[in-house]
Amino acid sequence: MGELDQEYLAERLRETRWRVAQLVVMSLRPDQEPERLRLLAQLERSARAEVKLRRKALQWAQRSSTELAGQLLSRMPAS
Repeated sequence: MGELDQEYLAERLRETRWRVAQLVVMSLRPDQEPERLRLLAQLERSARAEVKLRRKALQWAQRSSTELAGQLLSRMPAS
C-alpha cells in the first residue's frame, strides 16, 4: 500500500472516531427519550467496532509497506 492509501485510511479512522465522540455527546443530553437512547447506544457500538476495524486496517497497511520496503532494500545489490 502506498502513502496515499495510508493517508486515506488514517482520514477515515479520524472521521469514525469523531462520529463516536458525536454520538457520545448526543446520548448525554438529558431530554432524550428511551428509544432514542437505545438507538444512539447501538450506533455508538457500531461506530466503535468500525474504529477498531479501521485501526487494524491502517496498522496492516503500515506494516505491509514497511515489510515491502525491507524486501526491496534486501534485493538491492551491494555497492
